[in-house]
Amino acid sequence: SYYSLSGCSMAVAAASGAAMLLTEYYGRLFPNQRMSAGTIKGLMINTADDIDAVGPDYRTGWGMINIGAACEHLRRHAPFPELGLVREDSLSSANLTDSFSFTWTNTGPIKVTLCWTDPAGPALTDLDDPTPVLVNDLDLRIMDPSGSTNFPYVLDPALPAALATTGDNALDNVEQVYISAPAAGGEY
Repeated sequence: SYYSLSGCSMAVAAASGAAMLLTEYYGRLFPNQRMSAGTIKGLMINTADDIDAVGPDYRTGWGMINIGAACEHLRRHAPFPELGLVREDSLSSANLTDSFSFTWTNTGPIKVTLCWTDPAGPALTDLDDPTPVLVNDLDLRIMDPSGSTNFPYVLDPALPAALATTGDNALDNVEQVYISAPAAGGEY
């Protein structure tokens, strides 16, 4: 017989299976190379189908995993890795910032996701303690050709039903900038 179930317990199996399929596909495209956990997570978030309100929300997260879109993204990346469709880098105390540029031809929206594996922060003892515990608060910004800055999505844990806004995200180890209608083509 068949029946429908929903919730986190069902989503974990689907997300884990999708991550394994992406890992396998990446290995076929790039033999003897592996994606980091942060890269897999970032790829799945960046290519997810947004559902409900625009941007992330506390009900549906970043949306529904789209394994086909994620595989297509990797397929487009494979012949030209120097274009940076998927990037893995690291920062250090000697290298606190990193900049990348790309040329946009004004053919659709721009979506960039930064995701990292953060070390464990301090243990919290209170249930649902909202104290930020990021060890490394990385910041993603996109400067358009006119010099305007585009900020990542931010959710307010005190107002879980509120729509995502944009600004400085100091709570999460995922940041995404989405520009639905870039004002101009050129270097970003």
